[in-house]
Amino acid sequence: SFTGLNNHCGNFPLALLPHLCYNLYMMNPALFPTLDVKAMNPPMKVTLIRDTEGLASLRDFFNRVTEFGFDVETNVVSDLYLRYVRTIQFGTQHEQYVIDLTAFAQRFADNTGNPSPEDAVCLLKAAQENKVCSGATGDVSLRDAVFGEIINTIRPVLDSHTWLKLAQNGQFEYEMMKLRLGI
Repeated sequence: SFTGLNNHCGNFPLALLPHLCYNLYMMNPALFPTLDVKAMNPPMKVTLIRDTEGLASLRDFFNRVTEFGFDVETNVVSDLYLRYVRTIQFGTQHEQYVIDLTAFAQRFADNTGNPSPEDAVCLLKAAQENKVCSGATGDVSLRDAVFGEIINTIRPVLDSHTWLKLAQNGQFEYEMMKLRLGI
């Protein structure tokens, strides 16, 4: 805990925190106990969103809160332009919602007759690159076709000043949402 660090180190530059934490851990692992998720108070209440019904529960959450945490997870590569959003999380201390974008891509692939997981991952990337495909009704943005429900649910909230959004490294979240989902 930071209290333990302050007791041992007093005031120190935050830039040194990672090195300090590692060195303290190596000297005394007891300063950093393992997180026991079952003992958390309040306990975690995570809702995994993989479909339209899940998005309805997220809309209900947004209607009940005025502030929330926001996080984006991507694949890990060094180049920002090769990253793709994998999950988007919203939550408070009491409840958390995780949108699984691959599940939405898989559902779209299933509906188009290409149900393999490889097709879903390929579709996840193509949709986030905002590729356009030609269909019977004309050109269609894959981003809108695959992630339209998600975008329509979260854009009004993220674009609004009504809610306070809390994010660690919020610039990364902003860049990924703008680059990959147009939000």
